[in-house]
Order: sequence, then structure tokens, then C-alpha cells
Amino acid sequence: MSVGVTLAQRLADLNGRPTSTARLAAVALAASAAAAGFAAGPREHAPAPARASVPANRLAGELPVTVSAQGPGLPRAAAIPDLAGGRTPARRPARQAPAPPTLVSTPVPSATPTPTPTPAATAVPPPLTTAPPAAPAPARPAPPRPAPAPPPPPLTETFDSSG
Repeated sequence: MSVGVTLAQRLADLNGRPTSTARLAAVALAASAAAAGFAAGPREHAPAPARASVPANRLAGELPVTVSAQGPGLPRAAAIPDLAGGRTPARRPARQAPAPPTLVSTPVPSATPTPTPTPAATAVPPPLTTAPPAAPAPARPAPPRPAPAPPPPPLTETFDSSG
């Protein structure tokens, strides 16, 4: 029988979580990998690609010589193929706004005819009634202040500095 602690017991506790030993080992492994990568440094045998800059006069020589006065133009779009079967879509008539309603007053029959015509009645909208604004909610009272702490009791011991 082996009385010693196994590696599995050192790396995981009873609940299966990593132990502090396992965490320390992971940190040490990451630190040693970073140190080894730093110590290796850049590769000296791989030359860095050096690109020469292009002079400005060479770039200017590649520009088009003539530029039209209108600027660049777009080519014509390709024609859209006809619908299947040669049908054309039916056009809907344009929507027209409905005519505003006109109010015509009907003369009220009376015993004596009036010699003047009555003017046309005008539409008067009913008066708008709005609800009064709601009363604001009452302010919440401030919480009560705590009572002040009682003063500390007087000191009964004195410091003797006579030594």
C-alpha cells in the first residue's frame, strides 16, 4: 500500500477544483515559456523584407493625361429583361386626396319667408377639453436621524509617568 499523496490528489481537491499547487505549476509553466521565448530573440537568419519607396514623379507619370471637363462618368446600365410571357405590369391610377367635406345648411321652414339668403354654415370644431394635470406625488419624508451616541465614560485609570 502506498501511503504517499498521489499527483492527482495534489492537483485537484475533493470537489474537483484545482489546488494551489496546480495553480502555481500553471503560472510557473507560463512564466518559463515566456522567458524562453524572450531569450530566443528575433531570428537573425530571416531577412526583413525591405521595400524601396516609389518616387513621386513616377507616380505622377502614371496619371491619365487628359481629364474630361465633366469629370468621370458612369457607363449605361444594362437593359432589364422583359417579364415572363411578355406581360407588362398593370399601372395603378394615382391616388387622389379625398375632397374636403362641404357643409351645406338647409333652410329651416318658417312661417314667414326671409328675403335674404342664409350664409353657408362653417364647421366649428368642438372645444378641446383636457384633463387637469395630475397632482405631483407627495414628497417622501426624510428618514429619521439616528440618535447621537452617548459620551464615553470618564477614564478611571491614569497614566503614571514617574517611571
